[in-house]
Amino acid sequence: MDQVAAQKSGKQTPLASLELGVAPDSTGVDTNNGYTRLYGSHIAWSGPTSPLPREIDPHLVFERLFRAGRPQADSAKVDMLLLDRVMEDAKRLRQRLGMADRQRMDEYLSVVRSLEERLERATRPQQGAAWKARAPLDPKAEPAENPPQFPEHVRLMMDMIAVAFQTDTTRVCTFMFNNEVSNQNFSFLEGVSGGHHSNSHHQNREEQLKQYQLINRWHVAQYAYLLRRLRDIKEGDGTLLDNSMVLFGSGLRDGNAHSPVNLPIVLGGRGGGRIAVGQHIVYPPNSPLSNLYVAMLDAFGRRWSASPTAPGLHVGCWRPNGRIIYLWRRAALRPARTLERVTAHPSEKAHQDSQ
Repeated sequence: MDQVAAQKSGKQTPLASLELGVAPDSTGVDTNNGYTRLYGSHIAWSGPTSPLPREIDPHLVFERLFRAGRPQADSAKVDMLLLDRVMEDAKRLRQRLGMADRQRMDEYLSVVRSLEERLERATRPQQGAAWKARAPLDPKAEPAENPPQFPEHVRLMMDMIAVAFQTDTTRVCTFMFNNEVSNQNFSFLEGVSGGHHSNSHHQNREEQLKQYQLINRWHVAQYAYLLRRLRDIKEGDGTLLDNSMVLFGSGLRDGNAHSPVNLPIVLGGRGGGRIAVGQHIVYPPNSPLSNLYVAMLDAFGRRWSASPTAPGLHVGCWRPNGRIIYLWRRAALRPARTLERVTAHPSEKAHQDSQ
């Protein structure tokens, strides 16, 4: 859904979208389901088989934002020539590979094609009125390379999202807290002694459930941190958060049962006045999550007549006629309730649980 929105806003900013994460792609085939691990490493796709590469180093993200506001067409053309040679060599090599290796090569080529699209964009002249940053990007704010700790890494990525929106360098962004089946160690939290994935398979043991809860609270705290960052940025008569839709959630409700039913979804921001906030909405069982995506696209100004399908669920933040961010957790949360659909306009009456 992020790329559907990017089709609308992408021509108005230096970057059509920004894809972020904190861990390198997982490679190979997941023996549990027989699918490539790329499905667990990406939430942004330009097509059914084409994942978009993510930036995982906040230092490189800053550099990309900085360069995007100062495009250099000649440099991009040189890069295009080099990329053409890489593609030619890769295609010749593919013809000599077996089926399994061809699959890996196709995954590689999909990333190369995405880079090619970026470079083509950099070589094209700006269409319409010249783009101007809404706020200056201070070179002194550039983060250090390779954050040593996971919590600092995530916070820096949240900061980069806020900067990208504040400067209007892009209006669409996705972020993954980690890859599918990540066993990121959360021992930095008091009361936690193990990894995320291992604690998600808690088997209803009290000690693991407590640790699982602490890990979940940490993720929600990072979401709240981003909301505060956007809230503190003034924009017009309101704030950047007022003009945004920030969606946060998970692909599973219960990691122990691998249950994708009744997913934990939270939507923050007013969407430019199109979202009625302060609600806890509970819909009937099996309500499609795609209803939420359609409502968000409508609020963004991208009318969509039918519910979309996608290779995975997303979490993000949308700014109508402005910017979008997706925040995504591959591992499960354990909510008491879930938001499964939100109306695009406050005038539409929403069903609310009285409990």
